Amino acid sequence: MPDTYCTLTEAEDYLAAGLPFNNAAWDESGSSLKEKAIESATRVMLRLPWAGFKATFAQRLHHPIAGETTVPTDLKDACALIAVALLSGRSTEQDYMTVFTKSEKFGQMSLTRETQNEIPHLLAAVPDFEAWRLIRPYLDIDQEIYITRGD
Repeated sequence: MPDTYCTLTEAEDYLAAGLPFNNAAWDESGSSLKEKAIESATRVMLRLPWAGFKATFAQRLHHPIAGETTVPTDLKDACALIAVALLSGRSTEQDYMTVFTKSEKFGQMSLTRETQNEIPHLLAAVPDFEAWRLIRPYLDIDQEIYITRGD
């Protein structure tokens, strides 16, 4: 069983396709640093609440799950995207703190609102929204619906 959600070769192949558009930090890094970023991205992913059961109790990763033999391509791609974000210096903690609330001022009037429902990837400590989009279907997260009625 693999120790990371993607290999360096799989990450290189995915990123060669041009996503994300700014891969400068990845392109400028050596193989050793890229592998460390993939390991760090895997650690980010290991903390998530995965749906299903591991194929074996001995495997480190949650995937493949029971009945499967390989890690889904979406999760390999997400791992590569997270690795790029980490190499680019993205800090989920800093992102979280700066976007948890949003304030806007219009003359003498100001509006402050919570944005936590708009940033689910940051709440899960995933520094890349596209990676979150790829990961989300594999997670066991109860969805909540908020309905607000205006006056």
